[in-house]
Amino acid sequence: MGLLYGCPVEDVITGLSIQCRGWKSVYFNPSRKPFLGLVPTSLSEALVQHKRWSEGDLQILFSKYSPAWYAYGKISLGLQMGYCA
Repeated sequence: MGLLYGCPVEDVITGLSIQCRGWKSVYFNPSRKPFLGLVPTSLSEALVQHKRWSEGDLQILFSKYSPAWYAYGKISLGLQMGYCA
């Protein structure tokens, strides 16, 4: 569970809020991979992970941090649509 926003996918809200404060995004692709993690190893684990992400995204959509109204006028419409997806 996310600590700052009380949402399991709080990284989405964090990215949205810092972009709304004027930060700019860049694409960075280093030659050496900086993070190596674990991925679900079975279909059931992958489905549980996707369910968790979907629930978190739906929770964001109906919260005060929804890109539809939280980011309105602060970032471009294209970025808003990207965060909605």
